[in-house]
Amino acid sequence: MREEVSVFNFRKYQSDKWRWSLNHEGIYTVNSTYSFLQVCDEGEADRALKLIWAALVPSNVKVFAWRLMLDRLQSRQQLLRRGVLHAHDDVSCDFCHVEVETTAHLMSSCPLLRGFWDVCSAWLVIPNVSLVSPCDHLLNFPCHGRTQSQKMGEIVVWLAVVWSILPHRNEIIFGSVEFDKEALVDVIQFRSWHWIRHKMKGVGFSFFE
Repeated sequence: MREEVSVFNFRKYQSDKWRWSLNHEGIYTVNSTYSFLQVCDEGEADRALKLIWAALVPSNVKVFAWRLMLDRLQSRQQLLRRGVLHAHDDVSCDFCHVEVETTAHLMSSCPLLRGFWDVCSAWLVIPNVSLVSPCDHLLNFPCHGRTQSQKMGEIVVWLAVVWSILPHRNEIIFGSVEFDKEALVDVIQFRSWHWIRHKMKGVGFSFFE
């Protein structure tokens, strides 16, 4: 205990105060706590990246997912950190307009997108995945397939979902369109079929089949 206390520089006539170490302001926020708890450990990150690099999707989609796992996407929180946005700018999510737009929020925990994930889970006839980090979300999403090919297909669907979210967000920002869950599901279904059709050997079924 004495060694731990000795590293602090105590000042006379200055009151003690609490400081939150997970952000630069030293003030507790739910978002900073959530971000801290959702960080993947190295073992989980390695497993997730192996799934991504082996997935039957185009190379640019794999790179996108790799950046997603490293929290390097251009979320509003990242733009704020890089100085593109400033403290007075709106950093709330463009889907729900409630919470700060972090990568984890945008990809899995946004209240509006949770309903969208529910639709995708119902389409694949698999249980819903809990609100977790993108890394954990990927690792738990394809675990329900009865065969290896089904698991590979579910990974493709997961990648199609996350690949489609940001463009739809940009359409909301720059194209003044409204969130359309059904239209987005249609795009993801076609995109998943297209990737599997061209990447998986022996697949000959049509999109409608």
